[in-house]
Amino acid sequence: MQCASNLVVEAGSAWDFTPPTFTTCCGSNVTINILSTVTNGSAPALVTRTWRATDDCGTSADCSQTVTLVAPGSPIIVNQPQSQTVSLGSNVVFSVTVTGVTPLRYQWHFKGSNLPGATNATYTITNVRTNDAGTYDVVVTNAISSAASQVATLTVLTTPNPIPISIISNPDGTFTLAWSGAGWTLLEASEVTGTWSNSLFQVSPVNLAPAAAKKFYRLTHP
Repeated sequence: MQCASNLVVEAGSAWDFTPPTFTTCCGSNVTINILSTVTNGSAPALVTRTWRATDDCGTSADCSQTVTLVAPGSPIIVNQPQSQTVSLGSNVVFSVTVTGVTPLRYQWHFKGSNLPGATNATYTITNVRTNDAGTYDVVVTNAISSAASQVATLTVLTTPNPIPISIISNPDGTFTLAWSGAGWTLLEASEVTGTWSNSLFQVSPVNLAPAAAKKFYRLTHP
């Protein structure tokens, strides 16, 4: 059994609960009953309805939906920030869409603490590092009330997707190494099992002349 997501609506506006859905492997009949509808608090008021679904075999399941009634003009977050999984060096944008009386003020948080200067509807992180991983949320405030977004989690992959080196042999006898993506370091060694060290060339593409001794190249990421 699955209930719809919780809602936030203005007090005095027309609204209704969204009926739950239920699937069963036993028979074709499902009976859904309302167990309770409970109201708590005021301005905002929380109205919670709980349903129970029962199939032909007597198997039952419960779920609930909560509707928050806020004062007219209060901030209502209609599009929440979403969790993301990215590779090192990527760019990330968290955003919210909000209705309510303007002006709207935004404050983003990282792991529960204010992010200095993060006071817009979007928050951007460029060249993501491992210490950027964690939880993000935003509180939106106007003259009437405030609204807190759901928490979005940023996961940073410590081993990014492999990006192969492209090797091109040029007509003049030189060859070119090329790769894409941010944060890569080009290493070189005289033997594939030897000691790897940073190459003098770190910006793709790299044009190299033939060398008397062979060299091996690879990319690494912190």
